[in-house]
Amino acid sequence: MEYFQYYVEGEDEEKLVNVLKSDMQCIEAGKVQVLNPVLEKITPLRLRTLKKNTTVILVFDTDAGESEITFV
Repeated sequence: MEYFQYYVEGEDEEKLVNVLKSDMQCIEAGKVQVLNPVLEKITPLRLRTLKKNTTVILVFDTDAGESEITFV
């Protein structure tokens, strides 16, 4: 079984992803969490909580400031 984890920048992106996956059924169902991937590090602890075969999708605005995403 494949799982999907959406990390979104803020509340607006969270609402957008929820509408796209639930109401419009345009994207795969999955868990949505607010985490700004441009400003916050994606730590090994966070990665360990993901189930095997999880696809991680990062959703953020291009005006988010920094242009580098940091993985620990």
